[in-house]
Amino acid sequence: MQLNKTENMAFGISKILKKKFGDRISPTQIYDVVDDNSHRAFKMKFIAYDYFVILFNYEIDIIGCLIEQGKENYIPLVKGKNCYSNLELE
Repeated sequence: MQLNKTENMAFGISKILKKKFGDRISPTQIYDVVDDNSHRAFKMKFIAYDYFVILFNYEIDIIGCLIEQGKENYIPLVKGKNCYSNLELE
């Protein structure tokens, strides 16, 4: 199966998370992937420490990380603006 650039980036980030956190996180679920020349985005969800549901999202070089608190309610891990990435897709 051929992956597009955004899917490759998502899987690469997933591998880095697994390498850094090991068995402290569950396998990641990657979804809502958008791969267009003018718009790249994806979301990733995993469970940390068998307790916290974490949502990682990437959209047009902006990265956000949130803890899920109930249905459709999230707490951002960073106060203020989300982080900008320096990833190269080409």
